Amino acid sequence: MDMALQKKCVTRLALAATVTAHALTACGGGGSAGAPAGQTEVRRAQPAPAMSNMAPGLTLFAGYTGGSGTLDGTGTSARFSGPVGIAIDPTDNLYVTDQRSSPSDLVLRKITSGGVVTTSSAQESRYSAFDGAGNRYFAVGHSIVKVAPEGTASTLAGVADSSGMVDGSRTNARMERIGSMVTDKTGNLFVINTKFTCRGTKPIHCVNHGGVIRKITPEGAVTTIAGSIVEDVEAVSTDGIGPAARFAHPFGMTIDAGGNLFVADYQSIRRISPSGSVTTLPRDPAVPRGSLMGDLLVGNGDTLFAIADGKLYRVATTGVMTLVAEFTSARLGIAQAFTDESLVSLAMDSAGNLFVASHRGAVYKLAPDGAISIFAGMPGFNSHVDGKGEAASFLNVTSITGDISGNLYVLDGYRSMRKIAPDGTVSTLGPADENAVEGRPPDPRGIAVAPDGTVYTGAFLTVRKLSNDGIFTDHAGEPHTYGDKDGVGKNGTFSSIRSMVADNDGNVYVAEAHSVRKVTPGGVVTTLAGSSTGGSADGKGAAAFFNFPSGIALDPAGNLYIADTDNATVRKLALDGAVTTVAGLSSVRGLVDGKGAAARFNKPKDMTADAQGNVYVIDSGTVRKITPDGVVTTIAGSSQFAGARLGELPGNFARLGGIAYLGANVLAVSDGTSVLKLAVP
Repeated sequence: MDMALQKKCVTRLALAATVTAHALTACGGGGSAGAPAGQTEVRRAQPAPAMSNMAPGLTLFAGYTGGSGTLDGTGTSARFSGPVGIAIDPTDNLYVTDQRSSPSDLVLRKITSGGVVTTSSAQESRYSAFDGAGNRYFAVGHSIVKVAPEGTASTLAGVADSSGMVDGSRTNARMERIGSMVTDKTGNLFVINTKFTCRGTKPIHCVNHGGVIRKITPEGAVTTIAGSIVEDVEAVSTDGIGPAARFAHPFGMTIDAGGNLFVADYQSIRRISPSGSVTTLPRDPAVPRGSLMGDLLVGNGDTLFAIADGKLYRVATTGVMTLVAEFTSARLGIAQAFTDESLVSLAMDSAGNLFVASHRGAVYKLAPDGAISIFAGMPGFNSHVDGKGEAASFLNVTSITGDISGNLYVLDGYRSMRKIAPDGTVSTLGPADENAVEGRPPDPRGIAVAPDGTVYTGAFLTVRKLSNDGIFTDHAGEPHTYGDKDGVGKNGTFSSIRSMVADNDGNVYVAEAHSVRKVTPGGVVTTLAGSSTGGSADGKGAAAFFNFPSGIALDPAGNLYIADTDNATVRKLALDGAVTTVAGLSSVRGLVDGKGAAARFNKPKDMTADAQGNVYVIDSGTVRKITPDGVVTTIAGSSQFAGARLGELPGNFARLGGIAYLGANVLAVSDGTSVLKLAVP
């Protein structure tokens, strides 16, 4: 790194009292850029932003903070990952089965009648039910477990690790795959059992044997009341009495006051009388063919509600289905325009309020008078809409940087760059059409803005430049050529561009596979430190080793800081070319505050630096601060929970992507479908 850069940054520190906070971002890293030499008067003319007086905390700048997460809380401050089932106990507490990383990763979340959400326990099945005494029933493997109100658990019927279709008492009975369940007023439990087998290797032959309805008494006696399984025969839907009936794809189930069961069976609703007679409700011709029936619920007055293709309907005895309500953002009080058609499960309280769980991450409340509200969580939503503040929407913002005028630039989703003005107005740079690839950076990684306003982005193997008419062109590197050669333009090659930052001369510094590279405004590529070989070692030039660094920042003194992700450390590249480890210990992961080697990082990624030389790095859902003398503190977020929580620090984040310095004590962070302002203490 040359002395000119050091001189410019030191000069700017001397002017810190008169220049705006945005002008200082040139030396602040995180992809920020400063003004060219000779424009001191322009910098001084910029008014000091109001953000300079912001109290510490998290606030929304643009986009939407709802969506998936794991936060407990009250009402809309809680977050759900993806509800798949809901049940209600006799005292009107709701229990939501929340799916996290996979269909088998389930947890139970409790919502009190006041909307307070807590995480209860791991859950092995999406389905559960309560009886009138408050006992809760759910599946563990091929068995039904009963949990009494005081918490005592016992096996009601079946054996967890032994499948079959055998009637009997308690553990003498055998069950196949356990589905939806419901209790009647005398405490009997009704359960859907289905069987699906696959045999062979190539090709695999799979058979859906369909399902049956089992009845389990409070004493654990199991009987099959309707349906039958025929081995090696594909299931069909057939009306009949008891075993003469067949169910093809039974899913949701409910019961009315007279003991009639209703079962959602693929594209139909089936009725099972107390005597075991199965009939199919007439199909409503107004409902599109192919619509799949989901959860069912009998409400007050024996009104039958059904979810079909993620929408809520009321079903008449004639089979006519009437759309009850559309869960639009306008009715839910959300600025972005969308309609939630991911409804999955239903429950009703003693006052007749209908609760609807959405896989988007929310539980809605439909009052008897038709009013709709969000009872808990916030539905997930992403799209590509320009607008101001919360009226704008993003797909998934990742890298972020700023220019000397206070504009922010973000990479959004796949091949999209957006600009956010200081007032929060979001616009799209280049075509937003997914088919217009020419105007978008392929596989964008990292973003930087030069003092003259030139925008650069990493595209895995190339550094690309955005023209004024919104077209990206290759500035350095070759799109299909891996390497680590220095050179001009396409003769300089890269292996895996991950992050970048621009200095006050318009040079771009790139953190890639195992090295730090410099790209001049003329496209000249040189290697400052590291090589094509990964590792962890301090030193100068090729004697230094990195392991997939994913963040780079430039401080006011001209030092580069590198988030050495796979080594779990933060490194410093000084002006004399020496690389040292500032904080963390190579390959020893953790989230421990401390000084130097006593601190621990898990996966440090994007980073930025402020006007005082403090470095801020994103690390596993948190923002951590590193002072110039190497003291590490965690200032925001949590590694334990996901979901945006604004307000007082530490707050919480949904999906941290990038970080940039805005000025004074304010940072900007990209977080899933939003861009937030983080005012630090």
